[in-house]
Amino acid sequence: MAILFVNNVEYSEGAQSQKLRLENIASDPSSALFQGRVYYNTADDVVRLYTGAGWIDIGASYSFDVASDSGSDETISDGNILTIAGGTALSSVTSAPSSTSKKVTINLDNTAVSPGSYTNADITVDQQGRLTAASSGSAGTMSKWIIGSTTGTNQDVTNNQVVDIVGGTYISGEIAGTRTVTLTHDDTTRSNTTSSASPGYAATFTAIDSITSNATGHVTGVNTKTVTMPSAESYSWTLDGDTGTPQAVASGDTVTIVGGTNISTIVQNTDEVRVNLDDSVTLAGTLTVSSNSSTAVAITGKGTSAATTGSDSSTTLTTKGYVDGLVSGGLTFKGTFRADTGAILSGGNSGSFLYNCPGGAGTRVSVTQGDYYVVATADGQFYCSGVQLDIGDAIIAVDDAAANASVIADWSTISQGVTVNSLTTGSGGNSTGNAITVNNSATGAVTANVFAYAGGSNVGYVPTGGGLTTFLNGNGGWATPSDTGITGVTLAIGTSTGAPLAESISSRELTLTSNSYNGGSNIGYVPTGGSATTFLRGDGSWVTPTDTQPAIDTVAASTTNDELGIIVAPTTGDVKVGLDIKGTTNLGAAPASDDEIIIYDTNADTNKALTIANLQAAIDTSAGKNIVLNSALAYVSKADSGGIRTFTVDVSNASVFGSGSTAINTKCEVITAAGQTVYADITRSSANLNVAFTGTPADSAYQVLLTYVG
Repeated sequence: MAILFVNNVEYSEGAQSQKLRLENIASDPSSALFQGRVYYNTADDVVRLYTGAGWIDIGASYSFDVASDSGSDETISDGNILTIAGGTALSSVTSAPSSTSKKVTINLDNTAVSPGSYTNADITVDQQGRLTAASSGSAGTMSKWIIGSTTGTNQDVTNNQVVDIVGGTYISGEIAGTRTVTLTHDDTTRSNTTSSASPGYAATFTAIDSITSNATGHVTGVNTKTVTMPSAESYSWTLDGDTGTPQAVASGDTVTIVGGTNISTIVQNTDEVRVNLDDSVTLAGTLTVSSNSSTAVAITGKGTSAATTGSDSSTTLTTKGYVDGLVSGGLTFKGTFRADTGAILSGGNSGSFLYNCPGGAGTRVSVTQGDYYVVATADGQFYCSGVQLDIGDAIIAVDDAAANASVIADWSTISQGVTVNSLTTGSGGNSTGNAITVNNSATGAVTANVFAYAGGSNVGYVPTGGGLTTFLNGNGGWATPSDTGITGVTLAIGTSTGAPLAESISSRELTLTSNSYNGGSNIGYVPTGGSATTFLRGDGSWVTPTDTQPAIDTVAASTTNDELGIIVAPTTGDVKVGLDIKGTTNLGAAPASDDEIIIYDTNADTNKALTIANLQAAIDTSAGKNIVLNSALAYVSKADSGGIRTFTVDVSNASVFGSGSTAINTKCEVITAAGQTVYADITRSSANLNVAFTGTPADSAYQVLLTYVG
């Protein structure tokens, strides 16, 4: 492949291209054409130059032959002029549309005929087919033509006769334009007549049953039908109510629906009577609602009743006045407060104070008898110097007080915990069950006594009276114990029946028996009897095991994909197994980042798998970069000037070599996207590496391989 220069090559003054050989091609190229391109034509042994209009030989003489329909052929050599002259009715004109294009135009000569349109033309044509004379003439004549129709006899129509097209029944004819006759179906005029009748029972009347029309829409028949009304009906029914005498209602009678107490009626629409419950209802008796629904009686607005008294039934609805009387003087929970400062923490007065500790600004609320507050967040002394209040304690107002005027006497305090004013301890003698005095819910001055252990279940502290040789017995007394312990130990062996060790005591002699393994779940020590060729079986006996597996006579490498890479040679006898690298199929492409290879980990002294991503992370690539020349990248820009496109790479960008890097210390190789090295004009300025190409190469068409040597 040829070396590709992507910018102009300039020789310094006096420099030469020595032993230069032009491109050798057997025929003119048809692509990559531009003015000034030269090559050596190996078929004709000439140097060819592309001028923009085509290929020409450089420094060669040439000639060509000219032939015509008559006369002898002529040869045109270098310096000759070929004249293309016009013949009969033809003229030739030369012109030069451009510096590289010359043209001869052959024109057809004009005749004496004036351009225009001619009617019934009288023309003359010469030998070359041109019109040499033309004039308008008169119209021609005819003898006759024949007109015919569906019926009747055909008629001759001679010159200048007029043919009338006449409409027939419901058809009209009209001259609608030049040589145009329009035939129109006439409109039909119809007058409708109306009649009215009120046929009674069993009377008759005539109605149109159906209409028949033909294919053209004309009515061809009307079918009428006589309709007979039904005979008069006769009916009766009985009107009844909750009370009163039932009434018979006959045909033609009118039934009137009259409203009663708290009920009114109204004729709403035809054949409709609406029964309404009056807006204001007065009941003289008792209203019973038999429903357990919570909305059985729903009152919109406010309902009133007679005042409730204490002697009313327990199921009586209670009036507001009665309830207000019951709760008058009761407790009203107002919120929580801090005992150490008096600040109200919740409720409608949150942010104000009951009292101020240690004193200062803050609105103290007014107090109403029954106000109820609970201590939260912090304990402290009531009104700064009163009783200690703990979290959960409460205060209740016993008197009213204006804002900023309440005092301790206006309140009653409630302790939610246990208050002990003093605690006295002492010895209560011997225990009778408990080790300390039981004081359930004790308050005030409390005495707590502890008791000495008195034997049995009477728990307590260890009593006094013990000595060096005495011990506390179960009766709570101190005594010297008699010797009843083991005087000797005998060791023995046996066969396990489940446990590995057994014991027995006889005459203060302890015998410990160690049992041997006896098979199954009878655990124990390994019994005697084994040898170099015997093994302990699951039944507890020593046996020589029988090999139940077939002998390995051949070894082969696996063909499973994730087990490839092992070589076995030979496959029988003295088998050697090795790692087959060169016999494994080549990947044929760049490995994926999660592909794995084998590596020896010196720190762990073991073989491990290593991903390509791990390997790349361990290789220092900071000194080399592959940068795509694409102006969409933040560190690449491009500019066009004078037919040259320049891409500029900022090597100090973090994505290239980073801050402080300079272009003067950066080596650069330009390659195509396919990887071919090309030669462009490369200049450097500060952190900018400039790569210039002739023409306008597209973004990503080229890449630069950068190496930083700074």
